Amino acid sequence: MRWQDPELSAIDEWREAHDIATRPEAIRRLVELGLSKSTSSKKPRVLSTAKQGAERAVELATDVIGKQMPNTSDEEKATRRRRLIKGPSEFRNVRRDRPQ
Repeated sequence: MRWQDPELSAIDEWREAHDIATRPEAIRRLVELGLSKSTSSKKPRVLSTAKQGAERAVELATDVIGKQMPNTSDEEKATRRRRLIKGPSEFRNVRRDRPQ
């Protein structure tokens, strides 16, 4: 690939700032950085601690139910996961972390 002088000087400046010995290595790292940025969402998601905990609970429930009941239908797994996350209906009104 042919590079123009402005791009080459920018690559060389970046390479020197990051202590990278060769230009090809700097280009490889820049490509890796660019690819990793393009695969992530454009706007980083910032979740509250409660939402992170809720997502983690769903992951854990899915793992546990999947391991304990491998031959169960997907619908039954979803029902059990929902019950596991929400808790027994008798105690749902008692929970302080849920709106009444």
